[in-house]
Amino acid sequence: MVKKTLSISLLALAVVLAVLVFSACGKGGLFGSKNAIGVVLDEKGRGDKGFNDSAYYGLEIIARSFSGYIKGSTPKVNFGKEVEIVCLTPKDPEEKVTLLSKLAKEGYTPVYGIGASFAEPVKTVAKDFPKTQFILIDAVIPNLNTNGNIACIIYREHEGAFLVGAMAGLLNKDGKVGFVGAIDSPFAKKMQAAFMAGALYANKNLRSGGMILSQYLGKNANADSAYKAAGAMYKKGVSIIFNMAGPAGAGVFKAATEMNKQAIGADVDEALVYPDYSKAIITSMLKKISQAIFVSASEAMRNGKIAGGITSYGLVDEAMGYVYDDANKTLIEPIKEQLEDNIKLKLVNEMISIPGTEAQIPEWVKGLGE
Repeated sequence: MVKKTLSISLLALAVVLAVLVFSACGKGGLFGSKNAIGVVLDEKGRGDKGFNDSAYYGLEIIARSFSGYIKGSTPKVNFGKEVEIVCLTPKDPEEKVTLLSKLAKEGYTPVYGIGASFAEPVKTVAKDFPKTQFILIDAVIPNLNTNGNIACIIYREHEGAFLVGAMAGLLNKDGKVGFVGAIDSPFAKKMQAAFMAGALYANKNLRSGGMILSQYLGKNANADSAYKAAGAMYKKGVSIIFNMAGPAGAGVFKAATEMNKQAIGADVDEALVYPDYSKAIITSMLKKISQAIFVSASEAMRNGKIAGGITSYGLVDEAMGYVYDDANKTLIEPIKEQLEDNIKLKLVNEMISIPGTEAQIPEWVKGLGE
């Protein structure tokens, strides 16, 4: 069973948990002789403008919130000695097991692995260190139990897809919207359906047939095929495309830039990843690795560990969201109140159900009424 977490903002959580954690620490410490958190990034390391940077930001928040420091950090991150944090980067994929084991031997717990490439290393190392809590971010190891020492944190990405779909619907005045995916998988279809539903919910004009276009690129997806698919959609009247094609999606952004259209990225701030196309990338759906690390580490410090098994984070946890910054503020500000205070709030309060497949959408739309 996948567990959902409770709603609480990052700032409020920091204040509340700091009090609770320090109260517990005053009783002798939650990790034995020291409060210590270990993280192993993937081999791209810091500066990837993606999951690794987001993970490190989460560690900075922990240090700031709980009077801790990141050992060997550059620039220096030091707000006190209550919590020691170590962040390591492997030189190659094979070193992941070595670094996870090193942190466990040195008494760090929880120990984090960031991304799907850590599934096997975490599974392997956890067997050798049963008293160490291992937390795998954005990946799943099957057949875990709540009493085990492995916790997997995944994301309810479809909630984010619905929200950026709603944004596309609100921003789209008289055109169509589109979706470009890589492989036609159940996960991709779920994201497609959520994006479509969000657009349809926010914009009644899109509920006519042929107003939302979708295309999958297949197992040989690349930037060229994405460029051609997006270009064809834009020529058919699409104004905004949601890119779920992974790295191949660079072609979507290139087409949007050349044709003076718009696109939405996924998972990380793709305007940072593709600066040459940043003006066409109006926002990106975000999986906030920083929030997942902060919330789970805070719980581990408070309780000694978090429950094993699989836990899902979503909008209610502020772990899913979208990019809103100085670059897109002028564009999004006019719709932000409706997007946040109406649509997102209803999603958080489970007042909107999200269809899981495209086939469910016609009946779902009927339930929206006029």
